[in-house]
Amino acid sequence: MTTVGLELGDRGENGVPDRVGVLGGGRMGAGIAHAFLLAGAHVALVERNEVEADAARERVVRAVEASITRGATGESHADLTDRLAVGIDFAAFGDRDLVVEAVPEIRAIKVDALQRVEAELGEDAALASNTSSISIDDLASQLVRPARFLGLHFFNPVPASTLVELVTGRETSTELVTDAQGWVSALGKTPITVSDAPGFASSRLGVALGLEAIRMLEEGVASAADIDAAMMLGYKHPVGPLKLTDIVGLDVRLGIAEYLHAQLGARFEPPALLRRLVAEGKLGRKSGQGFYTWLSDGSRPGPPTHSFLTHPVLTHPVLTHTQRRGVLEMTNILPSYVRGSWFTPTDTSAAVDVRDASTGEVVTRVTSKGIDLAAALDYARTVGQDSLGALTFHQRAVLLKQMALVLTDHKPELYALSSRTGATKVDSWVDIDGGIGVLFTYSSKGRRELPNAKVYADGPVEQLSKDGSFIARHIYSRLPGVAVQINAFNFPVWGALEKFAPAFLAGVPTLVKPATPSGYLAEAFVRILADSGLLPAGSLQLVSGSVPTLFDDVRLGDLVAFTGSASTAEKLRASESVQTGGVRFTNETDSINASVLGPDAVAGTPEFDAFVKQVVTEMTVKAGQKCTSIRRAIVPRTAMDAVIAAVQQRIDQRIVLGDPRAEGVTMGPLASVEQRSEVLRQVARLQAAGGELVVGSTDVPAVVHADGTVAPAPDGAFVPPLLLRFDSEADAVHEVEAFGPVSSVLGYDTLDEAIALVRRGGGSLVTSIATHDPEVAVALLTGISAFNGRVLFLDRDDARTSTGHGSPLPQLVHGGPGRAGGGEELGGIRAVLHHMQRTAIQGSPEMLTAITGIWHQGAAAQVGGRHPFRKSLAELKLGDQVVSASRTVSLHDIEQFAEFTGDTFYAHMNEEAAAANPFFPGRVAHGYLLVSWAAGLFVDPEPGPVLANSGLENLRFITPVSPGDSIRVALTAKQITPRETDEYGEVRWDAVLTNQKDELVASYDVLTLVAKS
Repeated sequence: MTTVGLELGDRGENGVPDRVGVLGGGRMGAGIAHAFLLAGAHVALVERNEVEADAARERVVRAVEASITRGATGESHADLTDRLAVGIDFAAFGDRDLVVEAVPEIRAIKVDALQRVEAELGEDAALASNTSSISIDDLASQLVRPARFLGLHFFNPVPASTLVELVTGRETSTELVTDAQGWVSALGKTPITVSDAPGFASSRLGVALGLEAIRMLEEGVASAADIDAAMMLGYKHPVGPLKLTDIVGLDVRLGIAEYLHAQLGARFEPPALLRRLVAEGKLGRKSGQGFYTWLSDGSRPGPPTHSFLTHPVLTHPVLTHTQRRGVLEMTNILPSYVRGSWFTPTDTSAAVDVRDASTGEVVTRVTSKGIDLAAALDYARTVGQDSLGALTFHQRAVLLKQMALVLTDHKPELYALSSRTGATKVDSWVDIDGGIGVLFTYSSKGRRELPNAKVYADGPVEQLSKDGSFIARHIYSRLPGVAVQINAFNFPVWGALEKFAPAFLAGVPTLVKPATPSGYLAEAFVRILADSGLLPAGSLQLVSGSVPTLFDDVRLGDLVAFTGSASTAEKLRASESVQTGGVRFTNETDSINASVLGPDAVAGTPEFDAFVKQVVTEMTVKAGQKCTSIRRAIVPRTAMDAVIAAVQQRIDQRIVLGDPRAEGVTMGPLASVEQRSEVLRQVARLQAAGGELVVGSTDVPAVVHADGTVAPAPDGAFVPPLLLRFDSEADAVHEVEAFGPVSSVLGYDTLDEAIALVRRGGGSLVTSIATHDPEVAVALLTGISAFNGRVLFLDRDDARTSTGHGSPLPQLVHGGPGRAGGGEELGGIRAVLHHMQRTAIQGSPEMLTAITGIWHQGAAAQVGGRHPFRKSLAELKLGDQVVSASRTVSLHDIEQFAEFTGDTFYAHMNEEAAAANPFFPGRVAHGYLLVSWAAGLFVDPEPGPVLANSGLENLRFITPVSPGDSIRVALTAKQITPRETDEYGEVRWDAVLTNQKDELVASYDVLTLVAKS
């Protein structure tokens, strides 16, 4: 490499170039753009035409939304997308500090693209190629400035892959390599640096494995699924080599193999099977067929295309590779995961068929016959409690993040199964990505808001004696039982993970009982987690099928969380184990939610448009099968016609009803034909009560089928969006819920009438209000807040960034009063504490220190010896203390501090005014002067284990300090929190300032970051 120096452009705050360009917006280019956006860069993405540019923008925006959902960034949607520019003009690269090329892996295309980019770049800019195999020296030879060129080989999918291969050419400058290593690290990824060689490091190894897998399939050694399973289960590869070849593209893999064959010889000769499939146009996911048959949306493979095993169970689309073991003895009964292993009932007499929501085809069969539920619960209370109890909050939080990453890697197969439930891509995103996002969020909150301990201290210390020898405080400790969750059919992933995450973080094992119509999707995510090896023994179990004896088997220390109908919830709540047995029971039931259009939000305003968009969204996402869906659109009576017309227009423009696997479909069927019948029955009740059907029809609709044809689907559960109008009073609209794509428009004349209509719902999960008038907002909130668990205000300022009416967030309470069930699922750490017992503990400071892991005033302190700041986390102990010498405060000190800081408040500078103040004896020292001096008194200035001061909390000034007074400080190690994933941790120090009379001057907590060793 040459050592020619480069002066690259400005760096962003996070260490990446401030202005980055990406050429090519396919899966890789969009992923690279997304990575740089998250790191704080301004990104210009260029595509070859407007159509491709629009598609590229959509890919990046979807990735941004996913990052926000899973808590991977603290920035808003608007903050991120405002830094993104997408177009077709290479001139957009003119001001870029770095441009990454991500065009197809064809040398001629890359050379042309790189030359065109280089012509636009400034003298100080860097240029990189995302090539996975083409020689960097070869490409550099076609450029004018090869010293500023290198390879940055990102891996697919970019958000989930941590490796970036940094490929250096002979003329790549060493300064550029150093900079590039920093950029990659700033992206949160790990760079490996390799010299230019055929296939570099990763492609060479990956292609070798892929080609050998193809030869094994060609020779009949094993099926495609089992070859992939061998690497996934035996070697922990996230995806098998044949499925990966399908994802990459068989033509791409063939091109790389031919290049390596030419460069490295016979070991990379492409197998005949690979050449034949490419010649037949079977290119993998992008063509729909390769080693697997892929769904039309490319989201997941079905059964392998090439397999020497032909037993029908092998091609069943629900069964995974693990289920295929011992195939000749297996049935298509959906298994349960209990007591650490998979159980498939042999008695199938009570099994029920579960059908594809679009086609009516049987997907699987479900029965729980033969499961010993009492034993499963006992397994959780013993094995599960022991394994989770051995971990701290932070250790559990780290596992939650790892689980989220594993599920992220398996999203394609989860999406494909989800489509069988009737879910579109958007629906699946809400369910699957939403559930994964809950895991990410609780992982983050657990590490930020909980101690790295097993007990959580709640609130301040209560002094119970004058001398401080008897104190009390509240603590939370985990419940000793099992968290049982009974879920509805509409969110088989999110519904389970929203309950699992806080229970797991609390240290309580979970037993999941999913609803039968979509239970196979819950089984899939549980299997992924079980296969990952991340689940502590007994921490998660799954029962597929009914649990009739559940309430006979639960006991004090257990929790039951139910999501479903209000009538079923009441029956469960009435059970003896809940009423007298001490079992905690919470429920979140379907409610008659509302959205109110403010009187100021007339047609043509942004608020009106946002209101209509939201109503249609809530009618059509998940086909309206959401507990938070808008059932009542409450609008000014004069706006009813305009709202109905706008809803009709938006449905006509945006909604295509059909099989989610068909191109262009935006709304799928209900979960089952039974659910379709129930929805239509409830619509008939609303019509009988005076509701006029003004949008849609209850006739059997023509829908788009998977093959693209349009016709009725009598075996599918399709219902189009239905909007009813109520012009007169009717109790039914506030009591009857059609749990599908159904909403009703109601009119009001005054805000008091609007409030009364909302209240008649009897308690809701959420009401949204579209208004830009603060007085309207305050009036409505005052009238309805007690009847809602959540209220969303929608206006022109937040319409783009709002997560929407129907999106519960893990940071906020999900629940509501009255009909909504009275539960409070989610809600951040509040949901974790729900799985714990709050206990008041009383005792001496020494005893409470031992129990809580937090040093309390009055407990033993270790004074003398090495300064505590010279001790690493491995050496530091609670109670390690340094007591400083005294320092006298003079009038000169006070005046000098005032002059230096500009704080000339009269209490420091005007003797007469200060003496007139009832709190001061005369002029006094600044509180911040005292805090600054205290730091000077206790700090050990030499470099050492203490890395940084990260904050100061709970500061209170008690006794004023006058000129001539002296102060000293006692600093004591109060709480020690090692970080699980870093080489340092936090130490909280108790700081106490006293004067020459030993009177308390100030107290506060000092926060520092300290090395572990």
